[in-house]
Formats: sequence, C-alpha cells, structure tokens
Amino acid sequence: TICRFASMTKPIVAACAMTLVEDGTLRLDDPVDDLLPELASMTVLTDPAGPLHDTVAAHRPITLRDLLTYTLGTGMVDAEPGTVPIADALDAIGRPVPDEWVRRLGSLPLVHQPGERWMYETAADVTGVLIQRATGRSFGEAVRARICEPLGMTDTGFSVPTGDLGRLDEHARARELDED
Repeated sequence: TICRFASMTKPIVAACAMTLVEDGTLRLDDPVDDLLPELASMTVLTDPAGPLHDTVAAHRPITLRDLLTYTLGTGMVDAEPGTVPIADALDAIGRPVPDEWVRRLGSLPLVHQPGERWMYETAADVTGVLIQRATGRSFGEAVRARICEPLGMTDTGFSVPTGDLGRLDEHARARELDED
C-alpha cells in the first residue's frame, strides 16, 4: 500500500537541505540571497495586520536556519478575507511554477523580522526552491537522489504514477482521482 506524504513532506525537505549543509553546498547561517535573490533586501510590515506599504527594512537577511525553523518572517496568516491585507496578498500568490511563486512571495513584505517568530507552511516551499537552485535539479529529483534512493525508498515521492494508483490507500486514492 502506498500512503501520501502530506505534512511528512516537511521533514523530508529539511533532511534534503541538511545533506546540502553536510556536503558544504549550503551553510545554516549564511544568507540565502545568492540562490534566492527574490528574498534579498526584504521589507517587514510595521503592523502584521496593517497596510502593505507601511514597512521597515529587514534587520538581517533570511538564512537557511530561518527556513528550517519556519522563522523566515512569512507564512500562513489565518484571517477572514478582506480583514488583513498581507493574508489576502499571500493568498493571491496562487501556486504558479516555483520560480514565479518565489518571485511573487519576494514582492511582498515579510510579516515579521527574520528569526523573530514561527509561522507555518511557507518555509518548506521556499526551502524546496532553494534546494532546486542549489542542486540544479528539480526538487523531486533532488529528494530522490539525496534521500529516497540512498534509503531504498523506491515508492516515495510527491505524486503517484497512474499505474500505481491501485496500490494507494483507498482514502488517498479517492482524493487522487478527485484531483485529476
């Protein structure tokens, strides 16, 4: 039976990033600006619920450590539509291809200063783009080469090939078929 990753993607992303630290490709406390220039010289909202133009400069660059600890300064903002401008702006980013997604993210101010506060979700996606750029491979290929293959995890991935849908657990199979 094949089971979905779902939120288990987050530790896989972190493990893959740490292989890049281990081989010296990345360092935990170096700014990610070289590989993610869209996130260089960020601004930060003066009030997390305030207008998007009321910002100050970030005190420091975002680091891999910030990404791995979900303290990069942005993430999920739980608010009713129309009540918190940054929540609406983050929702409007959508799910384009990774390079466009990080470009759109970088065009917005951060909600908090880097390293200041934990925020759910976005950091894993940003780390995936960082891994993609650091390795020169798609994120899925990097995970396969650095995590799955060395551990013999032959059925592990971010999607299930059509020919293997019959092996997917029945609840996940129903969701997978609904998404097609």
